[in-house]
Amino acid sequence: MGHYKPEKYQIGALKQFFNKKGFEYIFEANMYSIPIDVLCKKGDTVMAIELKSRNSKRGIEQALRNLYFADYSFISVWEDNITSALIERVENEPIGLIAIGHDVKFISPPSKNDVEKYPRNKAEQVITSGV
Repeated sequence: MGHYKPEKYQIGALKQFFNKKGFEYIFEANMYSIPIDVLCKKGDTVMAIELKSRNSKRGIEQALRNLYFADYSFISVWEDNITSALIERVENEPIGLIAIGHDVKFISPPSKNDVEKYPRNKAEQVITSGV
């Protein structure tokens, strides 16, 4: 595992990835007073990402909650913290798993959320306004 790396250090790798892939994004977004580490969109697809260094159980809970606001939701952890147990836990949920190392890797894909069940317009407004 090595030394502790704060989850917020993942932001640099994610910014590079989003810019390269043409995503609009906001870090530390709020949806109805609920904090979301990353809210992003490309075309009509809205995604939420929870960044975690240690407490992946809490990150999974937060990523599940974020399905109220997004088509897809992920937990993002440092690549050296990925374990087979974490992959198995995430694969049993409708969320995805992202590993951050030298680059951004999608380890486990999420299930697509039902578009009609979340406030898409509010999520898109938060992303595009940068608020």
